[in-house]
Amino acid sequence: MSKNSRWLCVGCTWAALALASAMIARGAGPAKNAEPSLTGGGTNGARVDAFSKDGESFFALSLAPTMPRPTAKPRDVVILFDTSASQTGAYRDKAMQALDATLAGLAPGDQVRLYAVDLNAIPLMERFAAPGGPETRAALSALRERIPLGATDMAGALLSTSDSFAAAKGAARGRAAVYIGDGMSTANLLASEALHPILDRLTAQHVPVSSYAIGPRVDTQLLACLANQTGGVMAVDGENYTGAQIGNWLASAVEAPVVWPKSVTLPDSLQAVSGKRALPLRYDRDTILVGKGQVTEPTSIKMTADAEGQNAQLDWQLKPSAPSSDFAFLAPLVQSAQHDGGLTLPTLGTQGLNEVRRMYGEDAAGLNRLGRVALASGNADEARRLAEQALEANAADEEASAIVRIADQQQQSDKPLPAMKFATLQEDGTEAPARSDIEADGGLLDAVDRDRRVLQQAIQTEVRSAINDARTHMTEAPELVTDNLK
Repeated sequence: MSKNSRWLCVGCTWAALALASAMIARGAGPAKNAEPSLTGGGTNGARVDAFSKDGESFFALSLAPTMPRPTAKPRDVVILFDTSASQTGAYRDKAMQALDATLAGLAPGDQVRLYAVDLNAIPLMERFAAPGGPETRAALSALRERIPLGATDMAGALLSTSDSFAAAKGAARGRAAVYIGDGMSTANLLASEALHPILDRLTAQHVPVSSYAIGPRVDTQLLACLANQTGGVMAVDGENYTGAQIGNWLASAVEAPVVWPKSVTLPDSLQAVSGKRALPLRYDRDTILVGKGQVTEPTSIKMTADAEGQNAQLDWQLKPSAPSSDFAFLAPLVQSAQHDGGLTLPTLGTQGLNEVRRMYGEDAAGLNRLGRVALASGNADEARRLAEQALEANAADEEASAIVRIADQQQQSDKPLPAMKFATLQEDGTEAPARSDIEADGGLLDAVDRDRRVLQQAIQTEVRSAINDARTHMTEAPELVTDNLK
């Protein structure tokens, strides 16, 4: 899998994790009679994981607000509903159910403005209005009558969102944006220079962007990036949840307070790829910063921030963490994020970080399978190249390291490769244990030998099938049979 395509499926398993945690968080918060204090600290809100190799260390820092949850202000909410050609049938029905539930779940005093998003962002309401008011009901009717056509302009939709808040009055109100659709923009927004200023505008306006990714194909990387950078959340469509459940989750996400950092002071030993720019904090998920460095002794992190319009001071006590090969994926992740200052990182909380680790692991496993086949076919150069790519995805991959060693042995040895042979079956029909005269990496050599036998059997089966097919059709179409056998 190429580096550009690695992220296309990131988030595909996040729906269950994010939705479950958000539903739990919906009922969380300070006691009704509690007086929120906008200072806090402690060890429970910070964790660092690390990986080291060849004298270089990489880290993933998890931060969560430790101060009591402030009382949320009434919100102005822009809702972007995808009406592009892909949003039809069951996708459209479920998306509409999610929209209805979102509107029904918003708090008293919240106001919404609904947009239809395809080739342009079309405002279906002239101004913000009550979720159950006549303006919103008229907009919903217009939306239901709108025929899904064209593609999606995500850049235009996000700019329209920012423009809506620029024109809105009332600094005492909170802001939020919700997108329902596939996120498949006509332009590659993540690769364009347009994304940075758009995110700058939204974060300056304190607009968290949350999404429900639904459609035959979804751009979870873009939607995760938007949520990560603006303090939002994301759910991916799945069969285990109804549209109403997703809508309730989105409404809960809108109401969750967001802590907007003004400055953050990290230990000198840690250099985040985003530099001094910290990401927003939420109460229903943690925030992940990645970079180079290592914590070797207890230290502290300090942050000044805005929490629901009030100045806040946060601090965390951070304990050292021993480097672990479980986080070997941090090395390529940090290196790939440096080119844009971490702007396009899809590490949406610990769940997102784990999903990135899973994707890197799948990449390495797939490359190792190809490497074994290359060894089985006698192509040591290709096997080594594939294993080195696997090591880039996971620097601690023992199987990839073994493939490199065996490829080197094959290149340096004058002995022919083991002869291909059919598997020996035991009386119970199972394959007899493979034998190897080489102790080092013996398990892998057995696997390579099995791959060689599987490859031979597949070729023989294909040839036998072609011959039988030729016998069947020889009398009626001899010329076609001749061409097929060639």
